[in-house]
Amino acid sequence: MTTETTAYHVLFLASWFPNKEFKTLGNFVKRHAKSVSSLHHVSVLYTYPSENASDYNWEVNHQDNYHEYILYYPKKRPNVFFSSRSFKVALAKFEAENELKVDLIHLNVLYPAARQALYLNRKWDIPFLVTEHWTGFHSDTHSTIKPWQKALMKTAVNKASFVCPVSEHLGVAMRKHGLEGAYKVVPNVVDTKLFKLPTEKEQKGYTFLHVSSLLDQHKNVSGLLRVFKKLTENHTDVFLQIVGDGDISPHVNYANELGIPPAQLSFEGEQPLDQIASYMRQADNFVLFSNYENLPCVIGESFASGIPVISTDVGGISEHMPDFGGHLINKQDEAALYEAMKESITANHVSKEELRSYAEKNFSVHAIARAYSVLYTKMMEESC
Repeated sequence: MTTETTAYHVLFLASWFPNKEFKTLGNFVKRHAKSVSSLHHVSVLYTYPSENASDYNWEVNHQDNYHEYILYYPKKRPNVFFSSRSFKVALAKFEAENELKVDLIHLNVLYPAARQALYLNRKWDIPFLVTEHWTGFHSDTHSTIKPWQKALMKTAVNKASFVCPVSEHLGVAMRKHGLEGAYKVVPNVVDTKLFKLPTEKEQKGYTFLHVSSLLDQHKNVSGLLRVFKKLTENHTDVFLQIVGDGDISPHVNYANELGIPPAQLSFEGEQPLDQIASYMRQADNFVLFSNYENLPCVIGESFASGIPVISTDVGGISEHMPDFGGHLINKQDEAALYEAMKESITANHVSKEELRSYAEKNFSVHAIARAYSVLYTKMMEESC
């Protein structure tokens, strides 16, 4: 552990967190927790409603200054009751096994885990901050926030020392819902040791890469496929690689309907992070045609890998798209996407080193850990 900052014991609570039943759920939360553990002692306490569990089942992981306590409990209704009871079961085990006093709480995604943070805020009389990722605050997602959900969120935001959306755009959207607090943007983190510059490119031709959940109403994969079909009509040496943890079959079927040459398109399905990093090192350009976003991790990961990005100008993406980072286009503008992809093939002169340097400065483990450390120190000073 480094000595450049006071080290605290930080308890991460989360509404979403990766687990053995849903490996990619809230993976960005885990990345934040792991980054913070480079400077602090981090414990994660998370409960997951499992349809496969008939009783309480534990998953406990320890690695240096990082510790996970995940409790799987039977999914029943009303879930609010069973969730609260299960959290107290999890908390009892955590308290019994931890001699190190928790200094502060780091809540990730307000609903529904805000209940847990507020409970411990009262029980232990320690401060907490909130990191928010949820796209549902944006009006164009058509998500409905129920009155009791908003009431809980407002209480948590009012009591939190800081509220840390991953983009300023998300912070503005939260304020429009009446969530007023002490806002401080901290972006998503990128493992710049894993996502790195390529030593050499193995694939022939020009390769576009897309990585997402593959939910069409969100990521607009069908629009990307239509544009790529048009691109293949004049370019036989371009390729599109699609990676995602969602159902690929509708996209495979649609690609076949469009008549995209199979040799120029591949669907890889869900892949571990190290494999995604490998794909990025072999790609020439990352493309994201989303209808809405906050600040997707894949943008920073692309930059860390030295590849430019073509993306729709949605959410907080423009906040972290430098002039040399690639192309921003309007959502659902297939003509603009086609022109950006075509231009990239013929005029891709972006400096990989410059992109890499930008990612290190803004998204690296060290950058994010230091940003949170500054806030933790202020919280502890104000709570004394």
